[in-house]
Amino acid sequence: MWCAVSGDQVDTQSRNIDFPVRGPFAECRDTMRGQVGFRLDTGLDRIAETMRHDVVSAPDAESAESLRQMLVALQSSRVRLRDEFVRQLLLRIDRQVPTELRARTDRSAHALSLQSEAVVDEYVAARSLVQTIDSDALDELPLFHLRLTKLLGASSMRLHENPFAAPAIVGALDDALVSISEISLDLRTNVLRRLSSVGSMGFRTLYAQLNAVLATAGVADSTSLPQPAEARDTETAAPSPISNAIAPNSSQVAPPLESLTDSLTLLVSRLQHVLPKVNASTVTPSTSDWPTLNGSGHARAVDPIRGALGLTSGRDAAPDNRLLARLSDVQAQIALATEALPDYVTPPLRDAVPGYADGAVSAIDATTIELVAMLFDFVFARRELADEIKGILGRLQIPMLKAAMVDRRFFLRRDHPARNLLNHLADASVGWRRTDEQAEVFLQRLQDLVSDIVRNFTDDLSVFVSARSEFDSWVAVLEADHAQQQVASEREAEAADRLAQCAAAMRQRLDERVTGFALPADARDFVYGVWQPVLAHTAAEFGEDSAEVDDGLGTLDELIWSVLPKDDAQSRALLTQRLPPLVRHLRERTVAVSSAEVAGMWLDRLFGIHAGLLRGATPEYVPMLMEVVAEQTEDRPYLAVMEQLQRGQWVEFDDSVVDDVDAGALTYARLTWISPRRTTYLFTTRSVGRARIVSSADLLQRLRNGSARLLDAEPIVDQALKAMFGTDATQLELASKQVPAVATVA
Repeated sequence: MWCAVSGDQVDTQSRNIDFPVRGPFAECRDTMRGQVGFRLDTGLDRIAETMRHDVVSAPDAESAESLRQMLVALQSSRVRLRDEFVRQLLLRIDRQVPTELRARTDRSAHALSLQSEAVVDEYVAARSLVQTIDSDALDELPLFHLRLTKLLGASSMRLHENPFAAPAIVGALDDALVSISEISLDLRTNVLRRLSSVGSMGFRTLYAQLNAVLATAGVADSTSLPQPAEARDTETAAPSPISNAIAPNSSQVAPPLESLTDSLTLLVSRLQHVLPKVNASTVTPSTSDWPTLNGSGHARAVDPIRGALGLTSGRDAAPDNRLLARLSDVQAQIALATEALPDYVTPPLRDAVPGYADGAVSAIDATTIELVAMLFDFVFARRELADEIKGILGRLQIPMLKAAMVDRRFFLRRDHPARNLLNHLADASVGWRRTDEQAEVFLQRLQDLVSDIVRNFTDDLSVFVSARSEFDSWVAVLEADHAQQQVASEREAEAADRLAQCAAAMRQRLDERVTGFALPADARDFVYGVWQPVLAHTAAEFGEDSAEVDDGLGTLDELIWSVLPKDDAQSRALLTQRLPPLVRHLRERTVAVSSAEVAGMWLDRLFGIHAGLLRGATPEYVPMLMEVVAEQTEDRPYLAVMEQLQRGQWVEFDDSVVDDVDAGALTYARLTWISPRRTTYLFTTRSVGRARIVSSADLLQRLRNGSARLLDAEPIVDQALKAMFGTDATQLELASKQVPAVATVA
């Protein structure tokens, strides 16, 4: 199918605005350069997660294989994509490439040119991503745009002329995708679409950092944005959220309750989008109570959410006892079903609550149901939780809903008993797989605990406290059983770290000895590939300053002499005398740390060099130069992440990126030991005896190529609330303290 696209949509000639190369602008450039690749990695991590899920749930083998190939292509080119993306964006910041997002049209003399639907789809997906970034940064980007305009001394600047704005970012990404041959047009469009739907990639934080740079430089705030006619990007049919926004005065920090109210307004928009889809064949719950977000409608729209969160006091916030009774009936049915069928899967909460789909519940209760459903949607989307565990935790949907109705501050109180238990169970369940040792024991214990809650909870929240205490005791015994194995793993990691330090020290001493010489290639490879590990093991066993290490370095000096040119008969005769003890020493030390086969292979290569020298031949020599490794600027965000790593951090390892195994080969391990110099990390899985010892260099490479991903350390309910409300649990809790306490069921 073909369609027409205007070839003149985009004004490729930006106005003459001078961009300085020093000062605050340069600091903004450096900030963007150091952070934007990290933001892309966040998005690509989430894309890979959704694509793996789609591979598993694909309707047929052909679709699954197509998605798998896309995933492999994307993962294998991630490092190149990120580097090219940063390069393309810097070209825009440096005014070497137009900043606006350009449609890929085949321009001709006519005003219109025919383009395939796939090309148009790509452009539409790119525009959607621009809108997503704009929406994410709605409270930071307008202010930054104004400050940058003032810094540049321009009377006004259109958003698409701003080299730090979303059109420039998405344009750079699109050009980067095009530059990689393995990424097809379909995959480009797929990536852009998925990035638009995976949620925040942290651009709001990035623009906050850019604002801080300009604020520190004394670039004053402004009270209003340029007029919409000036600020609107002419290439988009629908105005960006940024285009018509009015930047608030950021010098005043809003009280937590006011900030939460703003977040609730955004949440209402999401709920209005979700609720009509609860059941397409029925009436939307309490549609009259969900006005549009215009004018005075804001307050009425937010009120049900405030009530559901316990931010209002009085009779309206009290739970509906009739609904609680009906929920208890559903809960009893679930208890009977799970006793009869251990693998019973609880229906989704929106389908299970009586009266929800046909609007027979109040606006506050409908909101509470939707919030709890969204919470469990988040739990079910976490791939670090096994499907079996999700099925068991899903049985807690009705009890958690009742707990949220009994005490409306479920979402605001981090110490809420039910919320606390769900957090704890999810945390204890991370990384378990049915193939792990004791997995069946863990799953059975988890199932027993959840079944007890489903059978016994009515409205007394102490049930959750008792369950948490009982589960903690059981986990403590389980971890005590693993303690001995953990000690053994730590000793192994300490030995590996000691060996790595010795290897680095011996590398330095080798460099000092061979630099300035020219050696045959095989001799050079033997020195660094074989003799350096020999010296490292020797240093680890006897000490770096031991006589054994000095003896090994003396052998190295002898080896270097033996492969240098022998131009006269006297030097060749001397080589004949000194070779036997040298070869014997090399063989003995090499066999001690590798094998007789490895030693024999390398000594055969050295024999070829020595035999040629004895015949008067001259091998090809390679100059030995000191290698200087410069720090990569792009690595700084990852190094900062590594510097902040703490014990207890869970990490997802994707070995398909490293070992080219099947996509979806994910393992989860917890950081349990860090060497004093942070050069070695020990990651332990749930399976007894299975541990990963990872060097700092290997971990940096894995973070860079996306084969290692840090799991959010926040409790799972806090993560879900942050995704739902756009604020952290601390702000929610502070907001809750600004309103009177509400009544709960005794």
